[in-house]
Amino acid sequence: MKAAWFLLMSALAQLACASSSSSLSELSELEQQAHANFKKFVGFLDNALQGRSTESLFAGSFGAIDTPKLQRWDTVNRFVFTNCARPQDEIVVVNKVTVKPDPLKLPGKVTAGGSVTIKKKFGSPLKLALDVYYKVLGVWVRVPCVDKVGSCTYADFCNILKVQKCPPEILKAGLTCKCPFPAVRADKLGVWSVISIKTKAKLS
Repeated sequence: MKAAWFLLMSALAQLACASSSSSLSELSELEQQAHANFKKFVGFLDNALQGRSTESLFAGSFGAIDTPKLQRWDTVNRFVFTNCARPQDEIVVVNKVTVKPDPLKLPGKVTAGGSVTIKKKFGSPLKLALDVYYKVLGVWVRVPCVDKVGSCTYADFCNILKVQKCPPEILKAGLTCKCPFPAVRADKLGVWSVISIKTKAKLS
């Protein structure tokens, strides 16, 4: 499996599985920042897919408060989804991911949907090798595997999915959140709505 579809599934699983990890102290400053940003992004996706209110991706890591006076609007210029792998070689192909509004404005209501094709039935053991790159200060940095989050290898992803709650939108599309996965084309994965996404002011 490649990174494209794993971003969706990792949000459901919250990346709670055993894997080899580096120590933050061994990483460069750019790698630490890339890992911190990606971990925040995964948490954002998890909350969004589960329909929970969540903090902004831009929340500070210290001294954070969320009073109305200190809230600000954050805007992401454009959402772009690209499958960097070779769809003809994949068992699971993420055809489309949509996020609205585009450009994304926070705080506010955010909806997400998509389309996925599973070419054939598969199940345990499901070994997953993930390579994640995050842009930091204009440079693409490989996100290291720390605390089981990042560019990690997972021995059997099915073990993680056993304990996760599956969103109703996934079930309605004929999919499942646990192994084995049936062969299916789900053109409409439904829409996940996060009614209230809050930003938090960072105090320096």
